[in-house]
Amino acid sequence: MMIWVVDLPTGNWISAKTAYYVVGSKVKGPMGAEALAFDNLQAAKSFADKEDGEVLTMGQVTVQK
Repeated sequence: MMIWVVDLPTGNWISAKTAYYVVGSKVKGPMGAEALAFDNLQAAKSFADKEDGEVLTMGQVTVQK
């Protein structure tokens, strides 16, 4: 099964299984607090450093994080 998410910097569809997610940042998505997806680990880390978030993989994302 394929699951797709949108890469925040580019707006392109990427695989949810290989994406990196920034959670807990100051930036809110359309539905409020969201796990923001990134295709590139360095881009996710840079965003998390700037916006006070944490970088996780799909397997690490939970309802609490």
